Amino acid sequence: MSTNRLEDIVIKFEKMYIDQGKKINSQRKNIAEVNIKYQREKEKAERRKLMVEQYENLKVNHSNLKREYNVLLEKLRQKQGVR
Repeated sequence: MSTNRLEDIVIKFEKMYIDQGKKINSQRKNIAEVNIKYQREKEKAERRKLMVEQYENLKVNHSNLKREYNVLLEKLRQKQGVR
């Protein structure tokens, strides 16, 4: 094999190696972007879940307050009726 032929082969390998490195870097970048989007969506889902839990707690609290109000109102009516 001639020296020129060997140099051509080496240059082809170097180009392939560089191209492969570019592909790998591009894939890493894409994976990082997807991971960032995934983390954001995950955080949004966690916030939504927390808000739903808070809403459910507020509904229960409201229901309890309403019940307590009705009990107190009935006691007041009974006291006023006795007098």
